[in-house]
Amino acid sequence: MLKKLVGNTTFFVSSALYLSYAYEEGKRRLEKLGETETVYNEYQYVAVRFARGDYRKENGFDQAINDFKFYRIIKPRD
Repeated sequence: MLKKLVGNTTFFVSSALYLSYAYEEGKRRLEKLGETETVYNEYQYVAVRFARGDYRKENGFDQAINDFKFYRIIKPRD
């Protein structure tokens, strides 16, 4: 019984530590993405604007779609 309790406790503690590490790493990567100056396609453009917090509004999803279409129109042709 004690062995099972220790095993369960170890599992939950290690899972919590892993999730906290993954959250911090994701937050760090999102901040680094927000500092990007140059984008090369519409997907990166929308991702960078999302990382900067431009879509944290009521109509953020619609704005992201419009930005995606806008970048497709203005992107330089090869």
